[in-house]
Amino acid sequence: IATDHGRDGIRCNAIAPGWTRTEMVNAAFEMSEDPAAAAADAIASHPVGRLGDPSDIANLATWLASAESGFVSGSIFTIDGGLTAGSPIGA
Repeated sequence: IATDHGRDGIRCNAIAPGWTRTEMVNAAFEMSEDPAAAAADAIASHPVGRLGDPSDIANLATWLASAESGFVSGSIFTIDGGLTAGSPIGA
């Protein structure tokens, strides 16, 4: 879409959220034998020291929809608090 329709003023980007504090993530923790430990382990694995908040994703979506990001197209934005950057697979 970004390459085929860019000249038509159409931009295409993707947001790839990581662990985000939602009911789905909380339910996953609750399925663990020790939910508090599962949450602590997940948080500890993130270089920023926390899980994402839905507003983290919404703020990027708002920016991407704004004129301020007018030259941004064909990009994937990973929002995961540095988790991917610290992965041995990505290194």
